[in-house]
This record gives sequence, structure tokens and C-alpha cells, in this order.
Amino acid sequence: MANHLLLVDSSTPARMLTSSLLKAHHYEVTVCGNLTEAATKVRGFAPDVVIATLRDREPAGLMEDLYTHGIIARSDQAPLVLFLDPEATPERRLGALSAGAREVIATPLPDLLFLARLRGILREAHGLREVERRQSAAASFWFAEKSSPFQAASSVALVTTQDAMHRGFTLLAEAFGSRFRRLTLDEALASGGDYVARDVFVLDCANTAARQMLSALPDLRARDHSRHAAILVMHPTDDCDSAITALTSGASDLVGTDALGDEVVHRVRSLMRRKSDADDLRRNSESSMRLAATDPLTGLYNRRYADTYLSDVIRNSSATGEPFAVMMADIDHFKTVNDTYGHAVGDAILRQIASRVSDNLRSIDLVARFGGEEFLVVMPGTDAERAGPAANRLRARICDDPIVLEDGREITVTVSVGVTVGGASRIGGAGAAALIDPMCEKDVMADKLLRLADGALYCAKASGRNRIEVALTPF
Repeated sequence: MANHLLLVDSSTPARMLTSSLLKAHHYEVTVCGNLTEAATKVRGFAPDVVIATLRDREPAGLMEDLYTHGIIARSDQAPLVLFLDPEATPERRLGALSAGAREVIATPLPDLLFLARLRGILREAHGLREVERRQSAAASFWFAEKSSPFQAASSVALVTTQDAMHRGFTLLAEAFGSRFRRLTLDEALASGGDYVARDVFVLDCANTAARQMLSALPDLRARDHSRHAAILVMHPTDDCDSAITALTSGASDLVGTDALGDEVVHRVRSLMRRKSDADDLRRNSESSMRLAATDPLTGLYNRRYADTYLSDVIRNSSATGEPFAVMMADIDHFKTVNDTYGHAVGDAILRQIASRVSDNLRSIDLVARFGGEEFLVVMPGTDAERAGPAANRLRARICDDPIVLEDGREITVTVSVGVTVGGASRIGGAGAAALIDPMCEKDVMADKLLRLADGALYCAKASGRNRIEVALTPF
């Protein structure tokens, strides 16, 4: 992914120095000497980050000029703004952040730290763009999910070994009340039965335990209970090495010990918003995956997912020799049902049959709507002796009790089932082994198994329906 930066600096030497550094690290940089020039150039592209030098400007005034010139827009998906400030006092830094800047960096700054801060901001910018793309794509397909009206209150954990607290930590405790908790490092890393997940961890690395805190940061980032949390590290303002270590070890953001208390609160709230966006993106991605893998009528898996699942079962069987059963079930005379009662009743029957089959399978088994009125069942760890009885139980579960419609009418339907077995198992004791061929591609093997089960289903239909047939022919 290209990293396109817009650099605005009225000082030619400083502009050339910063531009050379960025280009040496393979960033695409558009360089401008003033906002008017930047406004003209920005019409042809959308920068990921705008880097502007404050110099003698006040942060709020420069932010307003960036808006006025159309360089950034007043939206969540606008380019992020990074200010370079030779006079980065705590007050000016807080003013810039409050005005909408993403970060303020005091200059001059070691190249490694500047680049590390920039990489973090670019990751955030790309995340915002991804949220925008997903929302746009979802809207174009009419399945954009509405935000939940209920959002769980965010929580903060301060990890420190000190009794005396920075003013910012005191303000956090006041702002979040019962949602603020002070933890030891061991408590932060642990996840017992009564553990409450935290949205933001604030690591106090500005004391004698800084080395221990920084060493534990990668571990905290990797733990299941905290890997999606945001992590803010407080470090000694002049300790660039600690700042670089924190950023490369998984910190989401940094704050120096010279920061005003309100800046600490601002950064924590900003991290909460970013985490909320990331959580939404992850949930929407999972939801989209479910939509792509699910049959909308029955709620069962669809054929696309079933094909992948069967291939995975075959691969596992090839490695372990574990047998598995494949069944194809088809509703008997379903066209007559549709013609007699209408498609709405046909849909209701499909849903109820899907529910009955699902309720009578193990959690490791798969049932999918394979197409029309046909269902696929895959049962790992099931040999020939158990496959036939299992198929017969499913058949009986469907035909023994009538389908009850919403208007009270009852309709009795039956199914025919074709069964075959894969893996190191013999079918029905007939001596014909349905073995997984190690030289056969798993997709080819899946196709062979499906054709065997489908052939057995055809035999069941031809033999009078409402019955099962087991394929005895080896590959």
C-alpha cells in the first residue's frame, strides 16, 4: 500500500531535509512551501498524512487554514495531520491536539523516533480508509449494518508501580470513575475467571520499573485478553530510546512526562475512539464472512463454505486416517409441494427441515444447503458402521413428525439420503475400502465423494424414496 504524504513547510532548508529523509525511506512525498500551493496540489490525490510545520503559527489557526484551503475535510476519514513544532511546549501540544491534529512532534527529533511515530500514524490512517471502504462496499450491497444503539462503556487500566501519580492519571481516575482501575504488571498480564477486559492500558514507564514495563509490553500485546486493547505508554520526555522501544514493541501511542493532565485524558479518549473503529471493522468483517458463507433462507452454511469444509476434513483424514461420512439428503416430491401449497410454504418447510437436521447433529458435524431442496451433511470421525444408522435417524426425524405451518396446517414430508464414507474405513463390511487416495488432490477427492453420495441418493430415489442408500463402490 502506497504511503502518500503531503509536506508543507515555509522553510526551504527544513523542507528539503524532511523530504529527503522521507524519500530515503520510500515514502511518496508531495512538497509545498505554503498552503495555497498545497491546496492546488492536493486536488490531484488524497494524502494519507499531512505534515505541516507550525513555526510561528498557533495550532488552532493553522488547523483552520487547512480546513479553509480544502487540504483536509471536517470528517473522520480526512487525512491525519502531523504538526512539526520547534516550540512544542505542553500547552501548544495540547492546543494542537484539541484543534484536531493527530500528533505534534517537537523538532529537531532523532530520525528513528520521527519515523516510528509516522509509521504508527500511517497505520491509523490506513485503518480509517479501510473502515470507509468497507462501509461503502456494504452500502452498495444494501447490507450495511446499523451501529448498535448500545455501546459498552470503555474502561481504562493504569499499570504502575508508583504510589505518586502523574496529574493525568488522577484526571483519568476522576473521568472514568468505576471504569478506571489501577493494576500491577502481573495483574495486567493475568486473565483469571473474574477478569474484566480493558479497552485501554496506560503503562507508566517513567520510573525505576520502566525497563520491566517495556520488556513486558510485547507480552501484553500478544495476550488474548489484551491483544485488541489500545496501549498508551508514558515515558520520560527526553528518553528517545524508551519511546522507540515502546513503539516497536506494540504501543499504540506515547505521552511524555511533561504532558499536561488534560493531554493524557485526550490521548486516552482518542485511543478509545480508534479502538471502537477497529472493533467495528473486525465485527463487520466477521459479519461479512458469515454472510458470504451462509444460506440466507435456512441459516445453514452454503455450498461455498461446505466445499471448503469438506476439503479440510479430507486433508485431516489424509494425515490421521480418521474416517468421515458424507451424506446428500433431498426432499421427496418437493416440486409437488411448491406447486400445491406455494413457494412461501416451501420456504417454511426448508427452514424447518434445516432446523431438525441441525438439532440432531454433533457440534463438529456440518450441514449445508447444497442447492434447492438438497442438503449436505459431513460427519468427521464417523465410520461405515455408524454412518448408515446416523443417516436413518435424520431421515426418521424429518418424516415421523409433520411440518406445522404458521396457520396450523400440517404437511408430512420425507427425504431420501445417499451416504458414502471416506478415510481408513470399510463400507458396510463389504470389503470394499473407501480410502482417501494420498495421490489425489483434495478437491478432486471431494468431487468423487460428492458424486458417490449423489449416486447413492439417486438409488434411494429410484428405490421408492424415503430411504437411505450407502455407496459401496470404492474409488
